[in-house]
Amino acid sequence: MDIETAKRVLERVAGTEMVSLDEVRSEIELLIARERENPDPKVQEFWDCVPYAGDQITAEELLIYLVEIICEV
Repeated sequence: MDIETAKRVLERVAGTEMVSLDEVRSEIELLIARERENPDPKVQEFWDCVPYAGDQITAEELLIYLVEIICEV
């Protein structure tokens, strides 16, 4: 999955939930920020494995990583 495909998935979620794409992104990124503060070593190990390009993990980057994990199973 690439960034454009991830964006289309998030757009579809937004449409299904009847909210904006920005709202979907915002909610996911809020969750990411909150969970990255979780002190549990296993949780931190997960976040350390998520690749990202900027200062923060984006909703698209998390989605791409989760799909990759699922496809490996």
